[in-house]
Amino acid sequence: SGISFGGYILVRFLGKHGTAVTGFLGGFVSSTATTLSMAERSSQTHDPTSLVFATLAANTAMIVKVLFIIFIVHEELFVNLLVPMGVIIAGSILIALPFSHQNKKSEKIIEFTSPFMLTSALKFGAIFAFILFLVRFAVHVSQKSFYAITFFSGLFDADATVLSVLQLLQQQAALNISTAVILVIMANTISKIAIAHLFGKKTFANKATLPLLGIVVVSILSLLLV
Repeated sequence: SGISFGGYILVRFLGKHGTAVTGFLGGFVSSTATTLSMAERSSQTHDPTSLVFATLAANTAMIVKVLFIIFIVHEELFVNLLVPMGVIIAGSILIALPFSHQNKKSEKIIEFTSPFMLTSALKFGAIFAFILFLVRFAVHVSQKSFYAITFFSGLFDADATVLSVLQLLQQQAALNISTAVILVIMANTISKIAIAHLFGKKTFANKATLPLLGIVVVSILSLLLV
């Protein structure tokens, strides 16, 4: 919540300094909400390039945030994941660069609810508890089911899923946890493709799909470094 709140404050103060800043800082609060906001705005513009750039920036922020959470919770796992996740972050930046020429000044700040509000905290707590239950259950079934549940949960909330997975560090090998974290990143990136197509203009969805798929491919390749 502290990381999200920091992003929330920065969005309030710096949210009009360009779509890249809006997207990146918004990604620290909620990359999903930021993507949804960009998708909805796409109906108001003929060229959605700047909105796609903001979406890619938000997704990159999500990955950075996950890595920072791991650093806080488990330093050894952070060291193990630094190279593969560094590759994903670097790949995400390179993929986003062609869209950077359309970094327009944002006329409207994305509206977020403060992460420290009771409703937000309770919502996150409920999601975290539910995902933790699913993940713990999956561990007792098989490793494949553990990965499947982790991926499925990552579609909806990267932070809660990663925190749930980190609770299992005593039961699971570091290799399994590292793989699970990257699966969460892949799933959450894929969910943004779905959001783009469900809520965005066709031109926005089509333009956002290829770069987001590119990040998924880089994530798959990064598994070789785990």
